Amino acid sequence: MTDFRTGIEETYGMRIREIRRVKDVFRIRTPLGTYCLKGYDVQVEEVFYIARVFACLDERGFTRSPKVYPTTTLSPVMIHQGSVYMLTNWVHGRQPDFGSAADLRKGLRALARFHAAAEGFPAGEAPASRIRYFDLEKDVSDYKDLLGYYEKKIALDNLIERASSC
Repeated sequence: MTDFRTGIEETYGMRIREIRRVKDVFRIRTPLGTYCLKGYDVQVEEVFYIARVFACLDERGFTRSPKVYPTTTLSPVMIHQGSVYMLTNWVHGRQPDFGSAADLRKGLRALARFHAAAEGFPAGEAPASRIRYFDLEKDVSDYKDLLGYYEKKIALDNLIERASSC
């Protein structure tokens, strides 16, 4: 961990007071604030793309995405022993409970704002490995079939209910 810590300090030009693993990220406390260092198990081009998406969202006024802190060489990523990392702001808060109507509403509003801010993002910038809509038509068809099944089942259940109440 000492080599890792030294690597972070040198790469970002910071002095770390504390570094602690929290779930799948590292919480880094410095005299200037608290940061999140996330490791990515993908190609470096994908992480550059993710950083670009975050920057674009920020430029368009979306305040719920991470703010990327560049290295001293102004790169959005750090590579340490072959692994790719990105430093962002630390978000204080709690994990939402989507079983709660209030949390679900807040989550849906944030998702709607995200999609509005992301609209028109140049898809051509996406590395081929990030394009995941090649099966979208089949997925939509499968969802329609599934929903159709439930619509038919609900209609059948209503018919049975009405027949049994006679």
